[in-house]
Amino acid sequence: MKLRIIPLGGQSNVTKNMFVYELWENDQIRDILLVDCGVGFVSELSNLGVDFVIPDVSYLKDKLHLIRALLITHGHDDHIGATPYIVPQLKHPKIFAPKLAALLIGEKFKELNIINQIEQIKYHQDYDFAGFKIRYIHMTHSIPDTTHIFIQTPAGNVYHGSDFKFDLTPVYGEPPDFAEINRAGSIGVKVLLSDALGAEREGYTLSEKIVGNTFEEEMRRTKGRFFMTTFASNISRIKQCVEAALKFNRKLCFVGRTMKRNMEIAVNEGYIRLSREHIITEEQVKRANPKSVCVILTGSQGEFNSALDKVSQGKHPFLKVNSQDRILFSADPIPGNETHVGEVIENLIELGAEVIYTAIRDQLHTSGHGSQGDHKLLVRLTKPQYLVPIGTTIKHGRAYANVMEDLGYRENEILRLHDGEPLVLEAGKISTESPIPLREMLVDGHSVGDVGERILKERESLGKEGVLIVLVKGDKVELISKGFVFNERSLFTELEGLALRTIKKSKDPKALADNLIAVLSGFINTRFERSPEIIPVIV
Repeated sequence: MKLRIIPLGGQSNVTKNMFVYELWENDQIRDILLVDCGVGFVSELSNLGVDFVIPDVSYLKDKLHLIRALLITHGHDDHIGATPYIVPQLKHPKIFAPKLAALLIGEKFKELNIINQIEQIKYHQDYDFAGFKIRYIHMTHSIPDTTHIFIQTPAGNVYHGSDFKFDLTPVYGEPPDFAEINRAGSIGVKVLLSDALGAEREGYTLSEKIVGNTFEEEMRRTKGRFFMTTFASNISRIKQCVEAALKFNRKLCFVGRTMKRNMEIAVNEGYIRLSREHIITEEQVKRANPKSVCVILTGSQGEFNSALDKVSQGKHPFLKVNSQDRILFSADPIPGNETHVGEVIENLIELGAEVIYTAIRDQLHTSGHGSQGDHKLLVRLTKPQYLVPIGTTIKHGRAYANVMEDLGYRENEILRLHDGEPLVLEAGKISTESPIPLREMLVDGHSVGDVGERILKERESLGKEGVLIVLVKGDKVELISKGFVFNERSLFTELEGLALRTIKKSKDPKALADNLIAVLSGFINTRFERSPEIIPVIV
């Protein structure tokens, strides 16, 4: 028997987490188990119309009959956000997820009219999926109902330890189930896949509870409205902000589509205790006493066109900030988003708001990811033979390896995989194989994978260079410019003259269109060193 583990994402850019577990027998795949199905965030492409990126599941297309289940570890979008786009491609495998993740996935499916089985998992229970036996283990992170998964196979056992920290005083729910983690270690763990995003930090990651005191202190200092931005799925963080707001008699306003949807679930299911009378709309915020308002909104990562991005540019129809308002960022930028977050912060400062973020204030945010002490403790409890850092960047993976070498692990016992690179466990030995081909699957609205490099380059060119439309009606020409020049009459006179001469020389519409593009683009490039998109319209 052979076990292959293939990361389809999450090995170089933190997000887009998805893993394929393959059980092989007699050189054939017998069973497949999938773990997580998340989106990747691409802020640098958001102004080109790209919403996010999802894992490429092309490799699975001829193996759909072998997929036994999709297992979800927790409800953050980088672990569940791709389910509405990928599950239909995989012919709707049954999903197993902890309660909050199951509810969040269910809401995503409702929006797109997707019908799929979702089972809320139970702890202290074994699930059998053909050759796989799995057991969910309660863990703590920055969202309730976070889990690890112990996967037993004939080829060896794997402890799938995605995002976690050992929080002994969680805001919601119980602390980690140390007995179950220790049980897995006693049964035997061949390979530990461990969250490694906090591997550069010494010690243990602080409890979520420390942030609650910070909210109260900052609210006490706020003369106007209090704004807090974080991930819409960070229910534990939002819960503490809500509790602080109620203590200071502030009404709550939730802004952003995902924030509103998640809060509806959190309140209805008892994750957050909040009566409807304490919730106001964005329109009501405009009319309310500023000292009685707390706004919780999306946009902590500087996402283009998010609620906070609109506020920072003065484009939100109801939320306008001033010098009395305080805006608190309770989330650190995901690697790669630092520039976008910085731009939003500076825009808000320019509008006069008091902006509080981690570089100038401690305990605004505590990571949901364990530090070196958390990583070491998980290793000591599970006692694995081999280690694989996951959900990380290249530098954090290297930092994790350095920490584990201090625990006595040799370099060949710590495997840092790339996306698509299979890890193979066979006859007690471990190895890697050549990566399977993967491509970037960009999501643009409801379009998946249709936006490629060529389209992105075209959009970038349109944004930088503009458009010149040449409307030809018989022997008359009208020019319409967008993003190139505006009302340059003298220039348009020259261009119209060129176009009219080109019309006289061209015999058919196809040749005319080609000639107009060639002549006008050559003229504009020579005169202005610009290359607007030229679109002939021949009536």
